[in-house]
This record gives sequence, structure tokens and C-alpha cells, in this order.
Amino acid sequence: MYKMADVLYAALTVFQGYCLQYFLGSFLESRLKSRWNGPSVIVLYVGLRMAVMWVSTPGYKDYKAAVGTLALSLCILSFLAFCFYKAFRPVTVFLVVSFQAVSDISRYAVSILLDEMGGWVLDILNWLAGKGTLQSEKGFGIAVEVSVAGTQLLQYAAIALLLYFSLRSIVRNFHEKSYRINRMELLFILTPAAVGLMICMLLRIIMLTVEDSVPEMLYYRYPVLVIVIPTILLLSLLSIIV
Repeated sequence: MYKMADVLYAALTVFQGYCLQYFLGSFLESRLKSRWNGPSVIVLYVGLRMAVMWVSTPGYKDYKAAVGTLALSLCILSFLAFCFYKAFRPVTVFLVVSFQAVSDISRYAVSILLDEMGGWVLDILNWLAGKGTLQSEKGFGIAVEVSVAGTQLLQYAAIALLLYFSLRSIVRNFHEKSYRINRMELLFILTPAAVGLMICMLLRIIMLTVEDSVPEMLYYRYPVLVIVIPTILLLSLLSIIV
């Protein structure tokens, strides 16, 4: 039986596929002159992302895995862009890098903030149990399960919303979508996305630390990072949008 987290991850991946075809389709002309171009992108994106999830290893175990996973993700986005759109244009580089950067920034910023919130909810439940409000063991267990499920649902919903509205803002702000940008213009708009992408890869490598054979999130050791890291990520996201 699938866990709720697996179902939510699959739903988020489908939504990312929808956002991808919307983002690319706003700048590039479709190769398939039919309504199936967008759905085809979504289906193939979901299939490829799921395949990557099964074959890849977490980045914190090996920095090479983090680099490899990022490179593979960029290859998937590039393949879909060139396969389903007339993408032999400089702006395609910006689209691929920006989509990956916005996706990673949304995931890390929301996960860090709401992971801390989930800990606060459990602390409140423990406090209520200590006060006798949750007297039965069964009631306490149900309350914990509901709070965990609610936090997971809120987390995935927040990631999806931040991703969608960020991409929509880029689409709206980029007025001359058919304009043939030159090399210097491409570097100018590409740099913020590339910086955001590198920040996320750095986080993927160093986020989990191991001390005395016990894994620990970096912001558990330095609580101020719960504010600092999401702030850096959101500022990076803002620079991409603006």
C-alpha cells in the first residue's frame, strides 16, 4: 500500500509536468500541431522523473550523486524541450535552467520552513498530552497521524503554489517572447537562475551532516539557518523573477 507521502510526491510530479508544458509553451512553438502536445510532455516528464527517483541516490551520501542527479534533470528538461517544441533558440537555455532552479528553490525553501513547523505541532501535542487533554494512547496516535498528514499536505501544496506563481510571474514579466536575444542578454537573464541552481546543489550536498554516526539536518545544529537558508533561497527566486 502506498504511503501518503508517495501519493503526494506523485501528484506534485504531475503538477510539475503541467507547469513545465505551460512554461515552455509560453515561449516556444509546439512541434505537434494538436492538443496532445502538452499532455505528452506531462506524461513523459512524470515517467522520466520517476525513473530518476528509482535509480538515483541521495545527494548527501555522495557529492557526485548530487551533480549527476542535477545533470540528469537538466538533460530531461532539454530533451522534452527539443522533442516537443521548436527549441533551437538561445532562450531555451534560460527556460531549462530557470525551471530547474525555481523547482529546487520552491522545494527546499518550503521543506525547511514547514519541517520546523511540523516539529512545533508535535511539541504542542506532547504538551497537550502532558496536560491530560489527550489522555488515551489511541487518541494521541490519531492526533499525531493527522498532524503529520496535514503538514505533508500543506508542504506539497505550498511547493506547488510557489512553483506555479513563480513561473507565471516569469512568463508575464518576459514581454518579448519572440525576440531573438543575443549572447550578452542571455548571460544577463541566465545568471540569477544559474546562481539559484548552484545554491540548491550546495544545499543538497551539505544539508545532512553525520556526527557520531547519527544523521542530523544542518539547521538542527544551527537553528538560525531555518531563517537564513529560506531567505537566501527566496531572494534568489526573486532575482530570477525580476
